[in-house]
Amino acid sequence: MAKLDGVCVMVVEDELLVGVMIEQILRGAGCRIAGPYRTVETAVAAARDLPIDVAVLDVMMAGERIDPVVDVLTERQVPQLFLTGYGGRLLTHPHNRRSVLPKPFRPADLIARIARAVQIRAHHD
Repeated sequence: MAKLDGVCVMVVEDELLVGVMIEQILRGAGCRIAGPYRTVETAVAAARDLPIDVAVLDVMMAGERIDPVVDVLTERQVPQLFLTGYGGRLLTHPHNRRSVLPKPFRPADLIARIARAVQIRAHHD
C-alpha cells in the first residue's frame, strides 16, 4: 500500500460515516486531511484558501452537485478524485473525463488513486 506522508487531501463527503471512514483510511496512509466537508458551500470556501495537494469529492452532496467545488479546484490545478455510487454519468462536461472511484470502494484502491494523482501532479509541476 502506498505511503502518502504529508500529502494534504481535501475530503468532501456529505455522509458522516463515509467521510470518517475516508479520513481514517487516508490518515493511516500518512495523509493530512482537510475536512471532511459536508456541504458544497463550506467545501467551496475551503477549496479557495487551503493548501491542498489532491481532493476526494462525492459527486452529489445532499442532492446538490459538486460542480462549484470542482470549478475552484480546477482553477487552482488541484487533482480530483470523484467518489460516487451513480457511476461517472453524473459528471458534467468537461469533468466527465476525470478519475471516478465507484462506491463502495476498497481502501487500497482509494490510496492507489490518490498516490497516482499526486505523482501526476508532481510530474507536471
